[in-house]
Amino acid sequence: MKQELRERLGRLGPIRVIPRVPCGSPAVVTLRVAGDLGQVKTISATHALVKRNVDILVAKAAVEAVVELGEATVAVPTVEPGDGLADDLRAAGIEPVVAIEKVHA
Repeated sequence: MKQELRERLGRLGPIRVIPRVPCGSPAVVTLRVAGDLGQVKTISATHALVKRNVDILVAKAAVEAVVELGEATVAVPTVEPGDGLADDLRAAGIEPVVAIEKVHA
């Protein structure tokens, strides 16, 4: 049994490491589908959020909510200066609707 499990797990391949944004400000971002729902790249959108230190399960749930409900709001711990997050999300078919609002602690 152990050998069979080891063989099955061995076929999964290595886990891909997502590089993280090293510094930035926290923000709350509202997301919507940009155009056609069929053009949404859910994995790319999830990676864009995880890259900014959103927990992978939270990022996945937010992207799923966008696809199912049309909109989701997520707290993003590390948003780098510039349009990097917005550009990554737009490339994935997700539009950040609300301007990124900095969270003040």
